[in-house]
Amino acid sequence: ARQTSVDPECNVRRRHHLHAQVYSDAIKRAAAEVGIEKWVTSHALRHSFATHLLEAGVDLRRIQELLGHQDITTTEIYLHVAMGVSGLGVTSPLDGFEAAVRQ
Repeated sequence: ARQTSVDPECNVRRRHHLHAQVYSDAIKRAAAEVGIEKWVTSHALRHSFATHLLEAGVDLRRIQELLGHQDITTTEIYLHVAMGVSGLGVTSPLDGFEAAVRQ
């Protein structure tokens, strides 16, 4: 909203009903400021967020909850783009073994 108004339920002055285009424009401005020339959308950020969570070892079920997917198969799509991820959200104790031995 361009103007503030008082919320009748809590008597607090604030802006209401942010238009979706305002959010899209802010994403595009931010991308331009950091030199990203590709088309950037909130949907692309959502995909990137899910993929990075998978790559960081976050459990697929947790990502499903965060994204609000009803069906786990919708979330499993991210397994195809994540690099080096099983999707199980489990890290082997041996993955850090070499670094631990060097110490």
